[in-house]
Amino acid sequence: MPENFIQEIFTQFTVWLVLGISGTIGTSLFAYFRSLKKCQMETKAQVNKLSKRTFRQSQAQLTTAAAIDRLVKKLHEEEGINLLDEVNRQIRDEHGNL
Repeated sequence: MPENFIQEIFTQFTVWLVLGISGTIGTSLFAYFRSLKKCQMETKAQVNKLSKRTFRQSQAQLTTAAAIDRLVKKLHEEEGINLLDEVNRQIRDEHGNL
């Protein structure tokens, strides 16, 4: 009877040990993937912020180019220089069609 009792205790101990180890591993994996998701969300927010900033800079560049183009047309009407078209073409080549 003592051998059977010791074997039963050993079996229960082994079961609890396996459950504890698997629970710890599962919790660690869950925490890892949660932190990975959080990192991806932060990266996505930063990319969106940079994208908006780039778009605003392109708009500011177009506005400045339009103002410069008006001034150039006023000062050099005979030469037919069109700076705005050149800047628009460069921006579309870099960022696609806005």
